[in-house]
Amino acid sequence: MDKNGKEIKTGDTVRIKGGYFKSDNGLFLVAHSPGDPDWLGGDWSLRRLKKNGKLSTRKHSMAFWPIFVTVSDRKKRIEAREHNKKYATIEVVTKGVLINDI
Repeated sequence: MDKNGKEIKTGDTVRIKGGYFKSDNGLFLVAHSPGDPDWLGGDWSLRRLKKNGKLSTRKHSMAFWPIFVTVSDRKKRIEAREHNKKYATIEVVTKGVLINDI
């Protein structure tokens, strides 16, 4: 569920705010959701969107919800995880976008 109680489903566009790292925030397309027949994960797989709404092609354009912290510094990783649990939010901004580009 997002911060407003809406169910997050594959194909939705979501906005993440409040993430510890700037790169964790922004607009994303939900590529896979828990329970999808082609997805074994227990989290949501996200693809970053550009400002024009198209899928990003930059190097680190894939993300997960809850936010997955991959920094090597132990203290920074703990700090980021605690911050994200407390402040990071996700909100569905568009329901059911076509995901033909994935």
